[in-house]
Amino acid sequence: MLIASAKVYQMSIERLVEVEKEVQSVKEYIVPEMERRFEHVDEQFKKVDDRFDKLDERIEYQAMNTERIVDLTYEIKTILQDTKRVESEVENHEKRLDFLEKRHAEGKRGRDVADYVIKVFVATIAISAITAVWKILGG
Repeated sequence: MLIASAKVYQMSIERLVEVEKEVQSVKEYIVPEMERRFEHVDEQFKKVDDRFDKLDERIEYQAMNTERIVDLTYEIKTILQDTKRVESEVENHEKRLDFLEKRHAEGKRGRDVADYVIKVFVATIAISAITAVWKILGG
C-alpha cells in the first residue's frame, strides 16, 4: 500500500508538473494574446466612444439649428402678421382716400358753381354801378 501511495503521490507530482507547464504555457502565450486582444477591443471602444462624442456634437449642433429655425419661424410669423396688419391699414387708408377724393370732386363742383355765382353777382353789381354812374353823369 505504501508503494501504491507512493505511486499515486508520484503521479500526482507528475500531473502537478504537467499542470504547472500548462499554466506556464498559458502565462507565456495565452495571457499575452488575450492582453493583445483586450488592447484591440479597448482601442475599438475608444473609437466608438469618439464617434459617440462626435455624434453628440452633431446632435447639439442640430439642436441649436433647430432652435434657430424655431426662432426664425416665429420671426417670420410675426412679420407676416405685421404685413397683414399693414395691408389692412393701407386698404383702409385707400378707402378713406377714395372717399376724400369723391368729396373733394363734389366740393370742387360746388366751388365752381359758387365761383360762377359770385362772378355773376360781381358782374351784376358792376353793371349796376356802371349804370348808376352813367345815369349820374347824364346818360
